Amino acid sequence: MEPLLTLREVSMRLNIPTRSVYKLIKEGRLKSSKLGKLLRVKESELCLFIDGLPQKQYFGGNRG
Repeated sequence: MEPLLTLREVSMRLNIPTRSVYKLIKEGRLKSSKLGKLLRVKESELCLFIDGLPQKQYFGGNRG
C-alpha cells in the first residue's frame, strides 16, 4: 500500500506553511484523499506535483 502523508508532512517536504498546502489542495493543484475528516496526500501525488513545478519555482527557495 502506498504511503499517505499528512498535510504537515507535505508542508515540511515542500518547506511551506501547512496553510499553503490547504490552498494548493483547494485550488486543485495538489490531489488529496479524505479519510473520515482527515486529508491525506499520496506520496506519488506529491511527487507528480513537484515534478510539474518549473525548476526555479520549487517552494524551498532558489534551487536554480
